[in-house]
Amino acid sequence: MVGPRLARVVRGVVAVTLFLPHVASQDRSRPPSRGTVEGRVLDALGLPIAACTVHVATWGSAPQPVADGLSDGEGFFVIPVPLDDRALRVDAASPGRVAATSYARVGPARRTARVVLRLWDAGTIRGRVTDANGEAVAGADVLAVMDESRVFGFEPQATAVTDEEGRFTLTGVALGWNQVRAWKDGCALAQASTWLRGEADVALELAASPGVRLEVRVAGLPEGVDATVSSLPYAAGGFRALPRALTIGTVASGSPWVRTGLPDLEYRVSVRAAGYTFAPDEARFAVGAAPHRVEFQATAIAGGGEDVARNPPIRGVLRGPDGRPLAGEHIECRHHQGGVRTTAVTDEDGHFELAAPRAPGTPCILYLVDSAYVTAQAKTDELLGSWDARFLADHEFVVGAETTLDVRAERAAVVSGRLVDAAGVPVRWLRVQLQEALDGRMPHWMTFAYAESDRDGRFRFAGVNPPRRQLRVVAGPGDSGASASGSFELAFGQSREGLAIEVAAPGSVAGQVLDANGTPIPGARVWLRNHDLATDRQTDGSVREVLADRDGRYRFVDVEPGGHRIEVNMFDSPLAAGASPVFEVRAGEEASITVELP
Repeated sequence: MVGPRLARVVRGVVAVTLFLPHVASQDRSRPPSRGTVEGRVLDALGLPIAACTVHVATWGSAPQPVADGLSDGEGFFVIPVPLDDRALRVDAASPGRVAATSYARVGPARRTARVVLRLWDAGTIRGRVTDANGEAVAGADVLAVMDESRVFGFEPQATAVTDEEGRFTLTGVALGWNQVRAWKDGCALAQASTWLRGEADVALELAASPGVRLEVRVAGLPEGVDATVSSLPYAAGGFRALPRALTIGTVASGSPWVRTGLPDLEYRVSVRAAGYTFAPDEARFAVGAAPHRVEFQATAIAGGGEDVARNPPIRGVLRGPDGRPLAGEHIECRHHQGGVRTTAVTDEDGHFELAAPRAPGTPCILYLVDSAYVTAQAKTDELLGSWDARFLADHEFVVGAETTLDVRAERAAVVSGRLVDAAGVPVRWLRVQLQEALDGRMPHWMTFAYAESDRDGRFRFAGVNPPRRQLRVVAGPGDSGASASGSFELAFGQSREGLAIEVAAPGSVAGQVLDANGTPIPGARVWLRNHDLATDRQTDGSVREVLADRDGRYRFVDVEPGGHRIEVNMFDSPLAAGASPVFEVRAGEEASITVELP
């Protein structure tokens, strides 16, 4: 019997066939020039949204349109896009809901990108910004944001600029506890909070005040070249969205970027310009240490582009397990957080030379691509790989004026297998995780590599530098291990192949959030955590968040069978938080959990 998840996948495959009838008649001697962005649009309860507009554009500060489409009656969409390996932005919009955005990349190595876009119920916030005398403030930047939201991340939900009467309208704002912030040059940031149930009115008063001052300068840029400034504000470790004018700008040599009226928060500041690296890589400013001032030193990259970066050089030799040089190996180098990549191929003596992707003093990583080997650096305490297995396959170092590396490699380990359902039918396009056991720590299992099952349900982890611990493979959206292999050990050069994992049919959790009077709470932020039924303890660090709809209803879809707990977080709102007892989700079933707040 085909489960609900597999039925949805089958419908998606049918949709691909219907939308792309020309595929079967293509000249198979020529590689395809187009790929697809596929996905589904869901509402606040995880139900499909039909006839939803889906827009694909390039990712970046100046996105360019690529293609458009509509979701069908089951919420599915299939949009052909060029195979140019660019980062893509996928947007979905529907009246009365918050627009959703996801990231995708389609290229020769990955011709299909799959995304799920969930659109939450939305309302409208109107208001007026005045000064201390009650006079209208025109031209003030205003935004609505849900701080520390796992649903919206760093982005404000809506922005506006006040008119001549100081009035503003923010549309498409998620229901729930929202912060509204306003700013204008020469004034301190103003903030008000409101629980949005449909429509709300907010008044903000801007006070003439210098607030916190931030000054950013650069040296070393030629005349006519600007760098982009990015200033990320944090409070108690959580990101705080501010009007864009306070966080993004441009700076040039002899022309600083200055902002006043900032709130007293922690700030992380960086600058970027094509063809240049900057030192320091990032400047951090603490609370209570204002005014803030930093100067970045620009260093030109010979050739003027990211792909031919050659300043400064990184040279080295790659040796195999027996100490002999490895020839013809493809090496890549980048900052551990991503960004510019530089490449090289080792010569017959194992030597390589490539450009540093970042300025001297910056930590970077070097790794092998499409290789039977993996770097095998001894991880000392100051290296990321000493505590995070995701960096075991990376050779870590700090860029110098000239850098010479002696890189040792071992035969990579391989883990592969197949996902099937209870009837033995392959489960395709499902996330697969390779995890290590962390004895005496919570969570007990930690993911360090990801893969995805193919059309035949097969998955493969290649290029693995195996942690010296127990390992397992887990399939599905969670970490509870309902669909997991048995534990095993692995060493360099070993393979664990042919793993057969029966994927448990996912369940769901639905319910309603009520206040002490039994009134539904629209927009409540609801968390789902994994818990052990026997011990009543949290089994891992995973958290999923959804927002309750207009009637206070919520729903989690694709939930792993096992023990769970619902938490309702109110953060700094007037309402108290609440939680459910630990409960069990059974395969293919829906658990109904109502949470009444005290």
